[in-house]
Amino acid sequence: MSEVSPHSARIPCDGDLRKAADILNAGKRIAILAGRGALNAGEALEQVAEKLDAPVIKALLGKAALPDDSPYTTGSIGLLGTKPSQDAMEQCDTILIAGSSFPYIEFMPKPEQARGVQIDSNPVRIGLRYPVEAGLVADCRATLEALLPLLHGNQYRTFLSLMQSEMRDWKKLMEQQESAATKPMKPQVVAAELGKRLPANAIVNCDSGTIATWWARHVPVKRGQMHTLSGNLATMACGLPYTIASQVAYPDRLCVGIVGDGGFSMLMASL
Repeated sequence: MSEVSPHSARIPCDGDLRKAADILNAGKRIAILAGRGALNAGEALEQVAEKLDAPVIKALLGKAALPDDSPYTTGSIGLLGTKPSQDAMEQCDTILIAGSSFPYIEFMPKPEQARGVQIDSNPVRIGLRYPVEAGLVADCRATLEALLPLLHGNQYRTFLSLMQSEMRDWKKLMEQQESAATKPMKPQVVAAELGKRLPANAIVNCDSGTIATWWARHVPVKRGQMHTLSGNLATMACGLPYTIASQVAYPDRLCVGIVGDGGFSMLMASL
C-alpha cells in the first residue's frame, strides 16, 4: 500500500501576498495560529516565526505542525492548551492563521484587538472564526514560502522571547505533574512516560474526552511523528479505529492509541 497525500500547488496572486505582508510587517506583537493545514509546513512556519518574532500556537489538529521542542511554539490553544498560548492571543496586535479553523472564538483575540491574515485552501473558511484583512486561498506551505521574501523582519524582537520565558515556566509546571509519586498513579505520569518512549516515526491517535487533555499536554510531539484526534467536540470512540487504520496504512510504523475507558466502552457497545 502506498501513501497518497495530495496538496494543492496554487499560491495567491502577488497583490494578495503583498497586502498580507504589509499587515504582518506593520505588527509588533504577532502570533501565528497553526492548524491541520500547516502539518506539511513546519520548516516554513519556523522561518516565518523567526522573521516575525512570532510564537506559533497550535490548534489540536495542528499538534504535529511543529515539534514541541521547537523554540517557536507555545503548544496548544483552548481548554487543553497552555497559558503562554492564551497570553499570546490576549496580547498580540496581529494574527496569522495558517491552515486552521479553530472554532472556539473565546480563546481568540478580541474583535478589533488584532489585525488578521488567514491562509486556507477553502475560501469559505476565510474570516469564519476571526475577521481578517487579508485572505490567502492556497496551500499553506507554498504560501508561507512565497510570503517569506516579502517580510521585512520584526525590529521589536521582544514578543517571542517573552512567550519563550513563559513557556519555560509552563514546562516546569507540567514536569511537576508528570513526576508526582502519588498512589494511585496520576494519568499525567503515564502520558509523559509513554511520550518519552515513542520513536520519531510514531503515529499517535487520541480519543475524545478527558484522555485528550493528557495527550495534548503531556505527550510531546517529536519531529517526524504524526498526531491526531477527531477534532470535533465529544466525538468519542474514534481512537481505536483511527489506530487500526493507521497501522493498516503504515505497517512499518509504531501506531499508538491513547483511549479512555469511556470511549473504549462506547466503541465495544457499538460493536
